[in-house]
Amino acid sequence: MNSPKESKREVVQGHRPRHLINLSPGTQHTRVSESTTSFAYYTHKLHKQTITSIQKRNANYKAYADLYKRVRDFNVGVYMMVRSRPKQYPSGIVKKLHGPFKILRRINSNGYIVDL
Repeated sequence: MNSPKESKREVVQGHRPRHLINLSPGTQHTRVSESTTSFAYYTHKLHKQTITSIQKRNANYKAYADLYKRVRDFNVGVYMMVRSRPKQYPSGIVKKLHGPFKILRRINSNGYIVDL
């Protein structure tokens, strides 16, 4: 069992220190390591170059994908086929839609209100 002298020792982050801890503030004059500074500068520069490279690649991928993208805008009053996903409806609801449906209102480029 621990002696009374040991139990009076303060616990620092779950461990008992072996020596006294100096909690006094350090001196204002600190020396910065040249190699540490150059390594931090190199890492920061490499990080920026990587981010720039990724942004350029993503822009190229988007430009290539947009070449084959078809934009379809439907006007109010035209008929269109509707695709439904069964997961969106509770059980017992008819899951198949047959025939073209008339567009009543356009919400945005991808959303329409249709006459079901």
